[in-house]
Amino acid sequence: MKAATMSLRRRAQGLYVAAAAAALTGLGAALVLLGPHALVLAKAAGVGGKEHDLSSGTDFKDLIKVANHLTDAAMIPTIAIAPLAAVAGAFALMMGGGGRQGSGGVKLIGGAIGAVVVVAGAKGLAY
Repeated sequence: MKAATMSLRRRAQGLYVAAAAAALTGLGAALVLLGPHALVLAKAAGVGGKEHDLSSGTDFKDLIKVANHLTDAAMIPTIAIAPLAAVAGAFALMMGGGGRQGSGGVKLIGGAIGAVVVVAGAKGLAY
């Protein structure tokens, strides 16, 4: 019985490694193909055009403006995902995932709240 369990565990681990390798390969390929066209970050930072030209000077105000735009772009998805992570953590707690093994209920809730606090702190520093 124990040998069968170990065999199944090894198979599952092998499948997990294969799936993770395929996902990382796909992500790497997407980054290589879309790398030159990654204008999303520049657009989120407000860079581009005549009124947003950062090369016009080395003013500290321009740096603050870029940080403000980037933290706005980071705050929106973080605040959108955090309640879903907190609900998932609550569900894990209801299913018994907060015990001594620490399978993740409290960690999910704490991580969701912590992510919002970190991004909000960065937003406060950007002002």
